[in-house]
Amino acid sequence: MGSKHERIEIAVDDALKHVIEADAPLALERRGRRWQAVRLRTGMEHLFVALLSLTGVFVLGWPVEPMLVFLVLSLWAGLAFDVARWLSSPGTVEDHLHYERLDDRFWRGVAAWKSNAPSFSMPAEEREDGAALHLLIAVFCAIGFTVALTIDLGRAADVNLIMLMASRPDMLLLMGLSLCVQYGLRIADFRRPPSTPEEIAAMSFMPFAEAAVFMLMFMLWMVSGTLYLQLADILGLASPRTALITLFVVCAYAVMLMRGLGEIREVRDVRRRIAWLRDTLPGSSTLTT
Repeated sequence: MGSKHERIEIAVDDALKHVIEADAPLALERRGRRWQAVRLRTGMEHLFVALLSLTGVFVLGWPVEPMLVFLVLSLWAGLAFDVARWLSSPGTVEDHLHYERLDDRFWRGVAAWKSNAPSFSMPAEEREDGAALHLLIAVFCAIGFTVALTIDLGRAADVNLIMLMASRPDMLLLMGLSLCVQYGLRIADFRRPPSTPEEIAAMSFMPFAEAAVFMLMFMLWMVSGTLYLQLADILGLASPRTALITLFVVCAYAVMLMRGLGEIREVRDVRRRIAWLRDTLPGSSTLTT
């Protein structure tokens, strides 16, 4: 019995090209305008929040401790509504994951064909993990990160978050508005449950991405934080905790910035592959985007 991590090579031959041609109409519907709009909006949202926060820290001189709180609230926006979506309509979420698996194989094949690769790699056994496992991992990582930050900030007796927030009304206004937009967009999505395959495929449900971000933040805070504070103690640096929080906030929002750019680039790549398919497949005039 093979390992679940074993991979196989799938040849890019005439048989695969016929499969891609047959599957293209439905696959392109699932990557149509609705999917592109949702992904582009998500990428622009992450990009905007990251740029606003980095501008506030570097240009406007916002205190970093409250920015850490805003970071946690911003990161929880996606995961909280992933959980709500699963609790309200688990069947729809499972359908979404099924379409994700289908599209992953389809677009890997298209990418290999487009680049004239002889083959592409896929897991020997496709994982059929349900949404519950995805969410459990994401929530575990999110809670671990949030608890670690809460404990560390609670130990800092010289940090008064309320006073720091009150001292910068511009920060409260702009970051408060950005959080309202983030949560408002997700509430609007939640109130319009998807029904068609195109809508189900396009809905925002990315607990693994959220888990990866929270895990990265947790490791960055725990490992680099411990090393930095020990080094600061050895060198006798002043206010090491403030410098650590500044470094962490900047790195965390940089990660959010890169995530936003990656999501925007994904939409661009999908559009290019759709255009290539329309030019390559026979009967391409019947393919829609």
